Amino acid sequence: MRLAATLALALCVALAAPIAAKAAGDQPPGAAGAERMQRWAADHQAMIDARLDDMKDALKLTANQYPLWEIFETAVRNADKARMDDMRQMLENRERMSPVDRLDVVAGHMARRAADVKKIADAAKPFYDSLDDTQKRNFGVRWEDLGGDAGGTWVPAHWNSMQ
Repeated sequence: MRLAATLALALCVALAAPIAAKAAGDQPPGAAGAERMQRWAADHQAMIDARLDDMKDALKLTANQYPLWEIFETAVRNADKARMDDMRQMLENRERMSPVDRLDVVAGHMARRAADVKKIADAAKPFYDSLDDTQKRNFGVRWEDLGGDAGGTWVPAHWNSMQ
């Protein structure tokens, strides 16, 4: 079943590529990339919203847990927004930067990402401590679905099996 889905997706991409290339040729340089980034960012935002909503629903929070959830959710969303802003900035300025400049920018992004992940961890601790055992299990499952570090590198799911 998974193979059939993968093959169907590959076929769709292969068929759409010439059309996308033609459309990109009709636009000024960089316009197709900017448009693609906007669509990807909108899709990404919708996915984050859905996954956070799913996590909150699955946890079945009590009234006392909602304020702690809001702090945690805000930290996740802030980290995700910063990550998206960094990606957008990098794509917009990539052509104007030397390889050494890009390394410096990436180092800055990584430092900010580390600080953002620490903020998420700090927000998650009191929230996680307020959960019962069933909620903690659900948190773990939903956290993996969310990306594992929400705002960091967004580790692909298959990497978890390599650890």
